[in-house]
Amino acid sequence: MQNKGIARLLALLLAAVLLFSLAACQSADEGGQGSETTQAPETTDAQNTVTVEIRCDDTVTEDVWADPIILAQTEYSFEGEVDAFTALTDVAEENDIVLVDSDGYVTGIGGLSAGDAGEASGWMFQVNGELASVGAPDYTLQDGDALVWFYTADYNTYYN
Repeated sequence: MQNKGIARLLALLLAAVLLFSLAACQSADEGGQGSETTQAPETTDAQNTVTVEIRCDDTVTEDVWADPIILAQTEYSFEGEVDAFTALTDVAEENDIVLVDSDGYVTGIGGLSAGDAGEASGWMFQVNGELASVGAPDYTLQDGDALVWFYTADYNTYYN
């Protein structure tokens, strides 16, 4: 009989401790004296900015294209990730520049098309002064990058 009494007393004591713990947690949530927990602020993707430029002054004569700068260096902002093709597409649209592509391969910008200055002529791009080793849809831009699209009369000069 004494064991039953001790068991009841322990159960009552345990219940009191649980109730006290719950009350302490509730008062902390209501700004009381308990420990305070704060939630991290909601994060959104940071705004990223790159520059985009479109040029055709690489071995293109005046009779092919009079003004070598189709688009002067322009800031392009985006959230998350963006590839070089999407950046070009967006900037071209914003500036009323006609863009022609075949599944992400750029064949014409602003009326100047691949083949206009010879068999090996066409559009290429570089990022931060370096030629890309992948196609524009596969090149992910980073905040601060400088993307330059340029027309060349002979793309072979860049791969020797």
